[in-house]
Amino acid sequence: MDIDVQARDFTLTEGLGAAIAACATQYRATFRRLVRRIAVRVYDLNGPRGGLDKGCLVVADLADGRVIVSSDVDRDLYRAIPRAFAKLRRGTETRRRRLRSGRRGPYGPTGPAAAVALAAPRRSELIPAG
Repeated sequence: MDIDVQARDFTLTEGLGAAIAACATQYRATFRRLVRRIAVRVYDLNGPRGGLDKGCLVVADLADGRVIVSSDVDRDLYRAIPRAFAKLRRGTETRRRRLRSGRRGPYGPTGPAAAVALAAPRRSELIPAG
């Protein structure tokens, strides 16, 4: 799994790099088969004007081709990073549950297996009245 980290409009310190690495390592250990690539962007919301808000954006490319994106903004980047990864974990866990249950979206199962299940006759239709 590839992990790409970039800081926008400021220099990435060793401490921030370590915080990102710790969260990414934990996420990777949990979802190693499901995730292909992680991209992390940390940024200053106000840019060169200065300001208090910093943000963390995390993008996970899944093995099935889908993408999960999460972000968080806080005055302290050391709080925003783990919260963005927590949101990413929740989204990835939701995706994993849907894969295991056969659901592809909010409306239940789809695809050939669902079409066969929907087209199959009901038990009451198979038993002759008599």
